[in-house]
Amino acid sequence: MAEGTEIPGSTPATTTNVTSETATTQSLKVMHSDVYMADKAVSAMDSAVSKGKLQLDEGSAEALIKALADARDQVQSLYDEAKPKLETPLKFGSNPVADAISAKFTDISVGSESSAVYVMERLIYILHDVEDTVKNAVTTTQHADEDLAQDMKRNGAS
Repeated sequence: MAEGTEIPGSTPATTTNVTSETATTQSLKVMHSDVYMADKAVSAMDSAVSKGKLQLDEGSAEALIKALADARDQVQSLYDEAKPKLETPLKFGSNPVADAISAKFTDISVGSESSAVYVMERLIYILHDVEDTVKNAVTTTQHADEDLAQDMKRNGAS
């Protein structure tokens, strides 16, 4: 077909360039959304613990607390290693375009609430919060067990 020839009833093709920046931004938005949803789930779980609706046996709770602490330590280690590297501006050359690209990568890495560093910080916070919630559930369960044992003793049960 000759250039400039149009087919009646058709529309010109539209192309979308997917750059590494677009892919990175989309990935960070998904991670940010996941962190937000996890934060909401932790709040709901914390509320259930406060109301005495969530109880765990000690063995399961200890295993969960250890797994959460291990996960938090791994994310913290990754964060401690990655943050200084991500904060270091990349050098693509000595011109305005290279400076703009470097600034954009820095912003994606550490500059906003959808940055990789922010997502890791939130994940560390959420893992810590979940660990505290599980510890509170254990304490609530222990108190309930103690109260029940005292009630049974008062009522003559052995």
